[in-house]
Amino acid sequence: MIKVLLVEDDKLVRKSLITAFDWAKFDMEIVGDSKNGEKALEFLREQKVDLIITDLAMPIMSGIELIRKVKQWYPSVFIVVLSLHQDFEYIQEAMRLGAIDYIAKVELDTNSMDETLERIHNRIQSEQSNKTIPPESSIGNGWILISESDLEGYVNMIKDTCKQKEFFYLETDALFVPSKDERFLDRLYSMNRKDYLLIIELDEQKKYKLDDLRQWLQRHKDRLLFYETISDQSITCIPLEKVRMQEYNKEEKQRQIEQLIHDTKAMQWVFHEEVLASILSRLQHLRLTSHKLNELLMIGLGECRKIYSLLTMKPLELPEYFSYWVEVEEWFNEAQDSMFRAMYRPSVSKETTASILEAVSIIHEQLSTNLTAADVAEKVHMSRSYFSVCFKQVMGETFHEYVRLARTKQAMDYFMHTNEKVATVAEKVGYTDVKYFSKVFKKSTGFLPSAYRKKYAGGNLFDKQETIVSELNTKKDIDEE
Repeated sequence: MIKVLLVEDDKLVRKSLITAFDWAKFDMEIVGDSKNGEKALEFLREQKVDLIITDLAMPIMSGIELIRKVKQWYPSVFIVVLSLHQDFEYIQEAMRLGAIDYIAKVELDTNSMDETLERIHNRIQSEQSNKTIPPESSIGNGWILISESDLEGYVNMIKDTCKQKEFFYLETDALFVPSKDERFLDRLYSMNRKDYLLIIELDEQKKYKLDDLRQWLQRHKDRLLFYETISDQSITCIPLEKVRMQEYNKEEKQRQIEQLIHDTKAMQWVFHEEVLASILSRLQHLRLTSHKLNELLMIGLGECRKIYSLLTMKPLELPEYFSYWVEVEEWFNEAQDSMFRAMYRPSVSKETTASILEAVSIIHEQLSTNLTAADVAEKVHMSRSYFSVCFKQVMGETFHEYVRLARTKQAMDYFMHTNEKVATVAEKVGYTDVKYFSKVFKKSTGFLPSAYRKKYAGGNLFDKQETIVSELNTKKDIDEE
């Protein structure tokens, strides 16, 4: 029997899980329940446990921390996550740490739970049989299946194609299947699943040490699935020798990151397809983790998003995270189209518009300095007079008015999200005289800085974006009247 420990801070949920389902039907036995991670660890010191089913959001010790400690101290114990649908990021983290499956609380009915318990039972059986394979063994002439979703859905089909003993898990969410039958891939494609599946083909002329493959997958599995999937198909098959996982030294990697941030901030990608293609190619080749990729994009696209919101009174939304590289490409293509439509003017050439966009980028990068139209025009290789005319046509504001709006908008952001003093904010947005800054800020927004902070502090920037920009534009219209 598989000995199960339930870890959940809600007593009613624990009781419901224990009594509502036929655990014995799946060769399982509830041997204990705990209300938090600390109590679970105490139980593990005294009792043998094969499987832990744990909530993620718990007091004292979270489910994520529990998983870390269990994998460190009790590596043979299997873990399944019990969670809500909106905990998707935490579920991904739990799976990376070694959880083998998850149960959604909103689906705790008899039918779906039976299917889930059967899946978990089969997974544990497969993992346990896998442990009998010596790590120094070699494999070849097969496929490695990698997916962030449940691979058990493919197992029944695999069983029909090859003997059960011939396929096994190399890692959580990574199955090895020997290529005894070429019809195997055809059957995979015919399943029509909506999730992405990456298949890595092993060379039939080579042998790969099992332990080496496992270590390689541990290092690269998440990035493999993120970067190697193809946008127009749910299944991607690629030979191992063609997998690009180039390693950079720390200095070279940082240099490339800084260059990508610079090129993204410059916004030439909005009007030049080749520039966007170059950015995406270098970004993909760098193979950052999805978390690091999001950090880079948040920094590199900050000015672009601000400019878009000033032009359209709408936020240019950036997802909290991307699941696959194809989503990054799709986002950039849509953002390029949105930015182009927001800035394109038939009376101004594409090249000139790109120069104005470069000027806008300079403005946002140098808000704290003494900005003049002559200096910025020189930096983008335009005459002062022609620059002023084109800037007004593209941006809908004169250079000086746009600088004032950009400084006011930046000050708004500081007051919403920091506790910095008014004098400090004034200096950061290019005003040396705090009284003059307060006067300009009130003229633009209708509020003194302290009153604005009181009204908006702690809010979400993009939730309030339309209101904020609308207030700026309303005040400008009133002033012009």
